Amino acid sequence: MPGLVVRPRERAEVAPLVRLCHALGVPLSPRGAGTGTVGGCLADHGGVVLDLGGLRSIVDIDERSMLAIVEPGVLTGELHRAVEARGLFYPPDPASLKICSVGGNVATNAGGPRACKYGVTGNFVLGLDVVDGTGVSHEVGHRSIKGVTGYNLAGLLVGSEGTLGLITRCVLRLIPRPPFAVTLLASFADEAAACDAVHRCLTGGVAPAALELADRTCTELLARSGTLAVELPPGRALLWVELDGDGAGLDRALLRAADLCREAGALAVTQATDAATRDALWDVRRALSHTLRAHWPKKISEDVAVPLARLPDLAAAAREIGARHRVDVASFGHAGDGNLHVNFLYDPRPAATSANASTAASPTCSPPPSPSAAPSPANTASASASAPTCR
Repeated sequence: MPGLVVRPRERAEVAPLVRLCHALGVPLSPRGAGTGTVGGCLADHGGVVLDLGGLRSIVDIDERSMLAIVEPGVLTGELHRAVEARGLFYPPDPASLKICSVGGNVATNAGGPRACKYGVTGNFVLGLDVVDGTGVSHEVGHRSIKGVTGYNLAGLLVGSEGTLGLITRCVLRLIPRPPFAVTLLASFADEAAACDAVHRCLTGGVAPAALELADRTCTELLARSGTLAVELPPGRALLWVELDGDGAGLDRALLRAADLCREAGALAVTQATDAATRDALWDVRRALSHTLRAHWPKKISEDVAVPLARLPDLAAAAREIGARHRVDVASFGHAGDGNLHVNFLYDPRPAATSANASTAASPTCSPPPSPSAAPSPANTASASASAPTCR
């Protein structure tokens, strides 16, 4: 637990607090909406938690320049609704978009299903207002779409998780809102066939906005839950394919995507063209993590990204690790950019199962040779050479 939690309501309150903590040597941990799964918002050194959730103003939506200026506590879903009401589009869509904050998305460089076509949060950050560790405020980046002069300091801060500065305002790039979107749900006999469909869709000329995969554990769970708005097709792997664009071209792309899935061995292809069914399908995909937790009291989650050609290997390796350590494994996620969430699932009551899960999720490392003395800055290279070898 932290010693103190401070929740500023105005940006001007942030820098004086940081200066005070710096002067007194008090640890300071910034916090967004607290939805992250890697513990970045926790005060693991005690001290002060600076909760930026109170800075929730959408300062400006500049339609002519196609950018938004927002404070870090703005919820991502709120930003989506605000810009879409103006005919604009902010693509990053992490699964927790209804409850996560823009500042946290920037700090973690969050992705989401639409990263397949549009990229992650960092692709839409033009500029940032930040307070560094000594309490000095800086404006980095730019408001123009192109900005290549000097160091890319805004890019450096994206994904730094509060270690280089506290974000107090974000300048974000917007694009025109696609007028139409459709979703396919295809089922396959196994994950390898679904991965083949991913490759075919990416190279087959349909430009999918999202390609999301769920393995057999997820598919069986969904079949039992009965939560899908459409009848779940038979199979042991599922693939969501979303396409967006203009109406005429989208119809052709939809037919082409369905054919590509069938060429990869799809057992069934369901089309969702109305907004209500599409939303229901995506709500199920976004709820997968919570649904798994409801059926297995504990899970150890890993976020793994590989080159697209290795996607089938990743799915197979996760299942083999689970079998070897006798724990259930569920893999799902953003197959369109080679990113799967690998979950080792267990019930903590049997001690052996819990130990197996921890072992399965940990890398196997060979310890480095014992150094004769602590490395100095001058021999960093030799210190790196003796680092543990992990596989």
